[in-house]
Amino acid sequence: MEGENVRTEFMGHDVTVSNLSAEASVEAIKDAGFTVVKQEFATYMPDAEKAGLKKEDVREESELFVYACKRSA
Repeated sequence: MEGENVRTEFMGHDVTVSNLSAEASVEAIKDAGFTVVKQEFATYMPDAEKAGLKKEDVREESELFVYACKRSA
């Protein structure tokens, strides 16, 4: 999902989110002057019981990890 002020459900709660695609996120990091060293994707399934939710209220989440550095002048 990409967009601004998008209504969705997160761990059983209605929320409003704004986000970028993975590609746009990496480009924004580069545009801020960082060098991207590594990027990887992972998926995560929250534990409904530990979160105090019903199983049907959680869904698998995609996560993007970006490792970047910025050298000081």
